[in-house]
Amino acid sequence: MGTLETEIKEQKYLVAALAEMGYRTEIHLQGSALVGFEGRERPERANIIIRRQHLDSASNDIGFAKSADADTPRSSVSMTSGSDSTRNG
Repeated sequence: MGTLETEIKEQKYLVAALAEMGYRTEIHLQGSALVGFEGRERPERANIIIRRQHLDSASNDIGFAKSADADTPRSSVSMTSGSDSTRNG
């Protein structure tokens, strides 16, 4: 399976693309904590979140947070301790 990388500059287009793929999203202007598969809050925070309940039963939340240097969203997946949890996306 390959990897697809893209950059979406505006939040509304990211939310629309996720909705078109069937994902329900939450939008948090100030950011909200991601939740791991065991139901515990993780230290990662995101502005756009697909909650684990809308994913596979063993999944963590998937989030997109605004990058520090721009309004471009960065993807973030709540992962187990010690893992690098932020990915450019």
